[in-house]
Amino acid sequence: MTVTEVFLNLFQFRSEFCFVSYAEYNVQDLSMLEKFRGMGPRKLYMIFSLTDETYALLSSARAPVGVDPRNFYFAIALLDQSYWILGSVIGAVAGALIPFSTEGVDFAMTALFEIGRAHV
Repeated sequence: MTVTEVFLNLFQFRSEFCFVSYAEYNVQDLSMLEKFRGMGPRKLYMIFSLTDETYALLSSARAPVGVDPRNFYFAIALLDQSYWILGSVIGAVAGALIPFSTEGVDFAMTALFEIGRAHV
């Protein structure tokens, strides 16, 4: 197998994976359209912020009595994204402050991809 064929196979696998992955999010978006109805401009944010975690909460959680469901769903999406961003910032700062040697990571990453490829 030539280097070109290897890259073409990797590209095809990645393309198929991305298509399936994005299809999952499209199905999630479609199933939430009824819950997002009547949210006005917040509807675009709700679609943008829909992750697996947010989808799981929105599809199973019920708004408490006396709370507008649209506000409840918006708060869930906003908090989920806020936690994700805060965790990313904390990780970036910690990564910049904590010394870390990358010695051996090149071998570990190669082994990881080789094992993953063997199971595909």
